[in-house]
Amino acid sequence: MNSVIKIVIGIALGAVGTWFFLKPATLNTTSASGNKQSTQQEERGSDSTSSALDSTKGNIQQLGAERSESVELDSKEALKAQVQSLQAALREKETQLIMERQSKKSAQSKLKQLAGEDVELGTGEASKGNKYFDDIPEDYHKLLDPPERRKDLPELHRDLVDEEQDLNWGLAMEQQIKSFVMNHPHSNYLLDFRVTCKTTMCEMMSKMPVEHTKKWHDLCNEMVKDGWWDFGRTSSSGTYTDDKKNYINIRLMTRKQ
Repeated sequence: MNSVIKIVIGIALGAVGTWFFLKPATLNTTSASGNKQSTQQEERGSDSTSSALDSTKGNIQQLGAERSESVELDSKEALKAQVQSLQAALREKETQLIMERQSKKSAQSKLKQLAGEDVELGTGEASKGNKYFDDIPEDYHKLLDPPERRKDLPELHRDLVDEEQDLNWGLAMEQQIKSFVMNHPHSNYLLDFRVTCKTTMCEMMSKMPVEHTKKWHDLCNEMVKDGWWDFGRTSSSGTYTDDKKNYINIRLMTRKQ
């Protein structure tokens, strides 16, 4: 009986000893396992944080690039709009410059025309003080500086219209000219003829086919040689009708003074 008790007590003591002997190793294993898991978790957390940081950094870089592209695009659009505005302003200035040049040329032309008229309308008296006539006898001045400008046909026509008619000379001269023209052989080619005489001038208007233009000029040259011709100067102008089939002529004769 005592032996059994001793054996049981020995087994119990052995179990307790074994338990005390094995407990630190278990604790160490558990601690190591726990540390390992903690380390793995920390590594996974670190990897996750690093990935998040890398992702955030990438997003920031992408946003920065997109913003840079947007700013660059806006800058280009603004620069393009500014260039277009400057080009429009330049075109406007060029148009204004052209108009100003045209106005200047027109004004200069008018001034030259007026200056020319002043010279042509100048009298012989004015030539006395002209330096270009120094040492030149006065008798020659009228050739170098005529007393008045010779009027053109339109001006003479207006003078004729405004002039009162001399019933004696005017009517008599009209009949004389009509008689000469109508009795001339070339009058058969006339399509239209009219004559007006006032006090100091007479005006003839005629129209005939183009192929007979020379006949009208021959008629007028013969009329000048007739004894009743009482004119000192003749102004003549002619042209063709729109269809180029007929020739029209106006002659304005100024009476001798």
